[in-house]
Parts: sequence; structure tokens; C-alpha cells
Amino acid sequence: MAKLKRLISIDLSLNLLTGTISGPVIASMKNLKVYLNLSSSFLIGKIPNELGKLEMVQVIDISNNNFLGNIPISIQSCRNIQSLDLSQNKLTGIIPEDFGNMLTLEHLNISFNQLEGCTR
Repeated sequence: MAKLKRLISIDLSLNLLTGTISGPVIASMKNLKVYLNLSSSFLIGKIPNELGKLEMVQVIDISNNNFLGNIPISIQSCRNIQSLDLSQNKLTGIIPEDFGNMLTLEHLNISFNQLEGCTR
């Protein structure tokens, strides 16, 4: 995957992918402009901070996996993101307030996790 530097979109959803997402591999795909879809597989571990290096991507869907831990703050660096789906994982911690600074974000789905926060 690391050699696919010219990809503008990738959809590997609904597969039997297992293991973790490699931060360096994600960082090497900085030309992604349309979408990254790794949903509905068997991925585990933490969401890598390098996801924030996909500054131009419009859609990230890594829902319906087994990701653990916090939502990385680095996601706010995805300045063109319109849709972010992290639902149906095992994410914990506080919902980042920085989501409010993502001016292009139109769709956010973080349901079916164990996240905390307050509504004001």
C-alpha cells in the first residue's frame, strides 16, 4: 500500500481486513482527495495520528471495526473533510471540542462508541 502514492480515493470496506492501520502507510497517502473507506472489517488498535496528514480528503469512514482509545485530535487537520464516520467502534474518552473548528464538516457519526462529553 505504501507505494500507492498517487491514489486519490480508496475503498477497502466490507472485507476481512485484520490488524492495525499503519501510521506511516496512512501518512504516505497524502494525495487522497476523495475518500478513505476502511469500514466493516476487523481492524483493531488505536486510530493513528497520521490520519490528520490526509489534509485534502473529503470522506473518512472507518466505522464498524474494533478501534480503541481516543479520537485523535490530528483529524482536525483534514481541512477539506465533509464526512467523518467513526461509529460502531470501541472508542473512549472525550469527544474533541475541535470538531467545532472543522468548517467543511457536514456529516459526523460517532455513534455506538463509549465516548463522553456534554452538550451545551
